[in-house]
Amino acid sequence: MKKGIYKYSSNEHMYDNGAITIEVSETDKSYIFYLIENSCRYSPAHIDMLFEKSNKVIIRKEKSPHAIVDGNDYFVIYPNRAGIPFLFELMVNDTG
Repeated sequence: MKKGIYKYSSNEHMYDNGAITIEVSETDKSYIFYLIENSCRYSPAHIDMLFEKSNKVIIRKEKSPHAIVDGNDYFVIYPNRAGIPFLFELMVNDTG
């Protein structure tokens, strides 16, 4: 996964509009997410649970309860493998 700023956005209907912006970095064993902004009108509960204790979340790559699919300029996270998956697209690449 590329280090950078990723954004999830939804505009499907009036109750499900807004965006979630996070900064992502990666180590050999984990992904590190920093919540920058959550402007969803009714915030997705599974994202809220991910960031309920802090604006920083560390997700281990092995034995994680969260499913993550890493693409070239995007990633999909399926928090706790419940609810709906969220597609985050790369907005700003921090690798130079």
